[in-house]
Amino acid sequence: MNQKGQALIETAAFFMALSVLLAGLAGFTKWIAVREKLLLAAKQGAFLYSSGHWEKVEVEDRMRKFLTSGSPPLNPDGIRVSVHPLAGVNAWFWELDESVAEYTPPGGWCYLLGAPSTMKEKCVIKHAPHYWAPLQPWGGPAVAYGS
Repeated sequence: MNQKGQALIETAAFFMALSVLLAGLAGFTKWIAVREKLLLAAKQGAFLYSSGHWEKVEVEDRMRKFLTSGSPPLNPDGIRVSVHPLAGVNAWFWELDESVAEYTPPGGWCYLLGAPSTMKEKCVIKHAPHYWAPLQPWGGPAVAYGS
């Protein structure tokens, strides 16, 4: 029996399988990193908006800047962020604010992992009371709940 090419074929099959596994690991790691970044943006957006000292536009702008910078930088075309008072009677009574960070990757690499194409993270937090005295210059006016 002639077995001269058997080692070459086994080596090639091994490296092909290894490359597929490493590509899957890299894709999964990127997916986790993007989810973590969205979660951080939603949480920090909720904290800033609920403080009562940041306008909605300012918070959303900061969330976008955070998502488009750093590692991994997200494509600005796929980013959707919003901060707003949560809807509903209970949310109105408890003065709850919601922050949403959503991302749709332009390349569509998430389908390879079996994940949905749009990643979305939310954070709900109670709107903070006004802490600053109105005549102190360093506090600034509070943003009322629901504005």
